[in-house]
Amino acid sequence: MPRAVSTARLANGFQHGCSVRVCLPIPWALSNDGRSRYGMRNSSNTSRPEPTNAPQPNPNPNLSSKPKRSRTGRNAIMTATGILGGWLLASYLRQPEISPDGFVRYTLTDRQTVSPTCSIFSLKPSKRSAAIDFSNPALSRAVTSVEFKQPQLQIARSYTILPPAPGQADDELRFLIRKERNGEVSGYLHRLPEGSEIEVRGPFVESALPDDVARVVFLAGGTGIAPAMRVAHTLQRDERANVRILWANRAREDCIGGQGNRFSQDTTTGWWSNWWQRSTSLRQQEMSQDTEPRSGEDKSTIVQALDQMAYSTATAGTGEDRIQVEYFVDEEGTFIKPDIVKRLLQHGNSRTNDDRQALLFVSGPEGFITYWAGAKEWVNGREVQGPVRGEVGKMQPLGWTVIKL
Repeated sequence: MPRAVSTARLANGFQHGCSVRVCLPIPWALSNDGRSRYGMRNSSNTSRPEPTNAPQPNPNPNLSSKPKRSRTGRNAIMTATGILGGWLLASYLRQPEISPDGFVRYTLTDRQTVSPTCSIFSLKPSKRSAAIDFSNPALSRAVTSVEFKQPQLQIARSYTILPPAPGQADDELRFLIRKERNGEVSGYLHRLPEGSEIEVRGPFVESALPDDVARVVFLAGGTGIAPAMRVAHTLQRDERANVRILWANRAREDCIGGQGNRFSQDTTTGWWSNWWQRSTSLRQQEMSQDTEPRSGEDKSTIVQALDQMAYSTATAGTGEDRIQVEYFVDEEGTFIKPDIVKRLLQHGNSRTNDDRQALLFVSGPEGFITYWAGAKEWVNGREVQGPVRGEVGKMQPLGWTVIKL
């Protein structure tokens, strides 16, 4: 999910239902003389004595002067010094580069078109740059993002890292990026040819999933599906957790082949209760009917990945399909309605009979987040969740932690 940023962020946690980010100014500004302010030291203005060609007296006339080295010896020393210096310089140039502001270089290896305005970008570390460090174990249960720099304008924008695809290399990163109208960073990225180098830094933790998750409802708008996929991927093997994703798009082209919207067909109380837990055989039958692409359509890469996650939990032998995705398309007249979300939260919460957590995520464009849960706020230089307002605030969902991404 893209979001304009001018801050470096630290890891979030769950604190009173809010994830908090510590914000610091982005430090890649230049000094007035055009030099980077980082990693440079002012040269001394102290004057040095000028050399003179006048002969210097021998301070101790009783000692004879050292014999002069031969020209051959001096040449040998200079040659050896040059070889050593060249080796040291080559070794230095082979060291991974890390810019003073923390950015490293990645190479654009592939760009896969998802829709006329949206693509999946695949990046790998550049041969002459260090890679982003993902060794922290806490990142395994986190929604993470990295910042992309637009070098001409010296601005950055944050994008969520997609979960790994089958056969993806360990050092490869993928991002779902929409070319926004007048988007400085997204437009720059979509103009780059394959093989281009891109400056990125991170990772940043947008939200960390606790270990005791029971229920997740995820309201995703547009490219806000990227963090939803991260959450579903993380909880895919957790047999105690159930994930319900409601994905809204303006046009069908953004979710080609994605069907399975049963809300417009049946909204009875009994059906709602059964939606949280249905038999494996029933879900397999629904998937074969509901997710079949229309005539002449192929499923998009994102829809295929979502279907695969849902199918993997439906056939795991647990008797319960733990990941479900519903699609809503504006141009087709299907929308995520407050009544749908309210009843989903009520029935989902009624099925949680222990102390495990229930999480409601809202992710997408700023207007989407504001409508559903209220805008995020800045307090003392920190971006915080802010009060839960909007449609979710009116519902006052008991037992649910609301998280805005």
